[in-house]
Parts: sequence; C-alpha cells; structure tokens
Amino acid sequence: ATSGYAKRKYRDIYNAHALSLIMSKDYPAALTALSAIPEAEKSGASFYLQAYARAQLGDISAVLRHFDQALRGVDNIVVIANSQCIIADSYSRAGDKVLARHYYQACNKLDNESNYWAVNGLGGG
Repeated sequence: ATSGYAKRKYRDIYNAHALSLIMSKDYPAALTALSAIPEAEKSGASFYLQAYARAQLGDISAVLRHFDQALRGVDNIVVIANSQCIIADSYSRAGDKVLARHYYQACNKLDNESNYWAVNGLGGG
C-alpha cells in the first residue's frame, strides 16, 4: 500500500510538471500530465490547473466542472476572483459576452483593489 505522503508527493510532482507545461503554453500536455493523478488524489491545485488549461483550449463545460471542484472549501478571495476571471475569459472566447461580463463583474467585486484582469476584460481588452 502506498502511504499518504507518497501519494501527495506523486501528485505534487505531476502538478509541478503540469504548471511548467502551462507556462510554456503546452496545454494538451499539461492535461495529460494531470490525468496521471488518480481522481481521488487530486488537490485543489490539480483541479485549478486543469481548469486553466481547459480554459486556454476553450472547453467551457470542463472549466466550470474543474473550478467547481477546485474551489470547494477555498476562502482565498484572490483565488476565487482569478477563477471567475478565467471563467469569464472562456465565455468571452466562446462569444458569450453576457456571461463573460457577469463573471468579470463578479471577479472585480471580490478583488477590485488591483485587479487589472477584470478591468481589462470589462473594457473589451
């Protein structure tokens, strides 16, 4: 049997690898790396990375599903606000400006101090 520590380390290695692939804009490879993590072992970060990669590929339904899982129990306002901006970006890319605006406004409402992402999205940038 694999220990909890070993399972977390395995997950963390794949999360780090997926993050490096996302930073190099290789979203399909990042999703492949994240798929190596058993569903029960995924962390909020795993789901967040999956949602971000899916957003870059325009898969809105997967973005929403992964963020629903990623944000369970999260109380960090900036993480929640950034998640809403990623959802908004996905709707914007898909041409649904009404839902995009809704999520940009929700993002801005949570984090309006220095949130250029939401302001840029609301400005059509």
